[in-house]
Amino acid sequence: MKKIFRSIHENYNLSDDCEFTLETTLHNLNINKIKSSGKKYRVNRLSVGIQSFAEKGRNMLNRTFTKEEAIKRLKELKEKL
Repeated sequence: MKKIFRSIHENYNLSDDCEFTLETTLHNLNINKIKSSGKKYRVNRLSVGIQSFAEKGRNMLNRTFTKEEAIKRLKELKEKL
């Protein structure tokens, strides 16, 4: 991830107000990495792939977290970022 971010910043002139999004899933989410990426590489938007809060949909999509766990992780993420 660092190589990609570094390459983007070395090869493109990004404006100060550009939107720089990091996309992740709950099971790949690492708050410390996101915090350091946000500060160092100016990531200012986070997209978390939930797809569904319905248990039937979550099971069908093979999601590892329940609806309640997903909501809890999103709240923790909001508090820490």
